[in-house]
Amino acid sequence: MKTVSISELRDSLSETFGAARHASERFTVTSHGKVMGAVIGPDDLELLQALEDKADLELVRAALAESEKRSPFDDLRKDLGL
Repeated sequence: MKTVSISELRDSLSETFGAARHASERFTVTSHGKVMGAVIGPDDLELLQALEDKADLELVRAALAESEKRSPFDDLRKDLGL
């Protein structure tokens, strides 16, 4: 992964995004030596989103497996007086 400063990114925005999109390069963007963000291509973004979706689904499944009782939404509203 390459590192670019914000000022370098400003000067080469088109080239940096082109490299991320067409060459699958990844860039860490820094300001005063601290990481502020990243530039990745659309394929990497799609993969990242799929991984996050999978992790979220695993958390939901684990939470459902741990829950003791499930109530229909209408019953819950009635119990709460809504």
